[in-house]
Amino acid sequence: KYASEMAQIYAACNSITSSVTPSSTEFEKAKIIHDGFIDWSDYGGISNANCGDITGSFITRKAVCEGFSRAYLLLCQRVGLKCVYVTGAMMTSTDPETWGNHAWNLVEVDDVWYLMDITGDGGFPGMCGYSCFLLGTNSYSSSYRYEGTGGSDENVGDVSYTALPMVSTTNYDWAERP
Repeated sequence: KYASEMAQIYAACNSITSSVTPSSTEFEKAKIIHDGFIDWSDYGGISNANCGDITGSFITRKAVCEGFSRAYLLLCQRVGLKCVYVTGAMMTSTDPETWGNHAWNLVEVDDVWYLMDITGDGGFPGMCGYSCFLLGTNSYSSSYRYEGTGGSDENVGDVSYTALPMVSTTNYDWAERP
């Protein structure tokens, strides 16, 4: 079963990353996998045992923030982007005392680290937004609380992290990009 599931997961990853080329910039890679994953999977499936992992994200195509963020991490690793899976809490309403458990990523683009909350940008068929794409602390510091970096197996690849990378204070400026 494991081999079959991994084959399905890697096939999904290959489909999502198929337009990444050796000449793709880090920004292009981050955006291609952002958009491709949002088109691939939907938010939900909370009753599904796999909603918090990559099986839910890639095979059943239904996941919650944990599954989305783990999927984005795997996709980043597959295209050579540095990425960290992060857990914590996110403000869930305009009431400053209303927080809910959440997972997101930090991703490095052009030698600078940014917040990437793929769940906040997608989750619904045909709807791909960018309100949580490559954010700096000026845009999210009051809305996200970091608590941990997930399991020991997740944040590995070419680089291991002993501490969270320093995140840019400003959002990535991609106004002139497609």
